[in-house]
Order: sequence, then structure tokens, then C-alpha cells
Amino acid sequence: LLQALRSGAVGGAREAGISDGDFWIGLTRVGGVNNTLIPCAELYQWTDGSEASFRNWYADEPSCGGEACVVMYHQPTALPGLGGAYVYQWNDDRCNMKHNFICKYEPVTSGGGVVTQATGSVVPPQVAMTEASGMLLLYVFIPTIPLLLLILVASGTCCFQTLSRSRLRTKTSTDQSD
Repeated sequence: LLQALRSGAVGGAREAGISDGDFWIGLTRVGGVNNTLIPCAELYQWTDGSEASFRNWYADEPSCGGEACVVMYHQPTALPGLGGAYVYQWNDDRCNMKHNFICKYEPVTSGGGVVTQATGSVVPPQVAMTEASGMLLLYVFIPTIPLLLLILVASGTCCFQTLSRSRLRTKTSTDQSD
């Protein structure tokens, strides 16, 4: 797939079966932000140091500035229109953003000199599941904090009103008996 990205044969993503998502593709900006002699789009090269001859920037990209790493948008299910379906188009982004990634593997030699293709899955499923469930827990826990505070305030208000009415009845009963 990376070879396809480098040459412009972006149909390789279809063959790889990737779904909607944003993917780091290994293209980064080299050289300073203040370099005004070279157009921004020409300051990008692959992380292995090779030149990037093919480019598939989204409209008005790269925007440069503080964004020096390139992500490929692959969102074929997005609605059409402005900001809609980014299919295989590139955008420069901050390098500390969390996106999917595409890796390049060397062919693996097994035993008797037979070359086999490396598998696409490097992370064991249990590790990936743990990370996903940890994030899911975070997404569930944080929004419940305001709800719990609201329940606490509502409960306190109800208890206060119940105690106030109870004291009022007790005081009224005492006054009537005198």
C-alpha cells in the first residue's frame, strides 16, 4: 500500500481493505517553517529519506504552519460536499495527533529460504482490545461525572425539603397541642 501511495496508484487501499479513517502515511516536512524560497508542498519527503514525487493533497493543503506530518484521509462514507468524502487525499497535521497508521514490512524468510509476505497484524488482539476498552471506559466515565453531581444535588434537595416539611409538621403539631 505504501508503494501505491508513493506512485499514485491509490487503489491499493481498496485492495488492502481499509475502512474509514485517517492514516499516517510516513510523509513529513523537512526544512524550516521560515523557508520561503521553496514552496511548502515541496518540503515533504518520506520518513526513509526518499523524495516524494507523487502528491495527492486535499484542496488548500498543505497549510504548513505547525503541521509537519501527513495524514491520508479515507472517508468514503462521509456525506459529499465541503469537508465531505476525503478519499485518499492528503492533509498536513500536527505530528502529535492520534491517527491510524500504515506500515511497510520487508518480506519474511521462513526456514528453508522460502519468502513469505509479512502479516498485516503486528499487535496481538488482546493488546488492541485492552487499549480500546480502556479508552471506552474513559469515554463512559468522564461524561457520567456531571450526571452523578446532578443526582447528588437533586437527592440533597429532596432530603432537605422532606426534613423541612417534617419539622414544620412537628412544630404545627406542638402548637396545636398547646
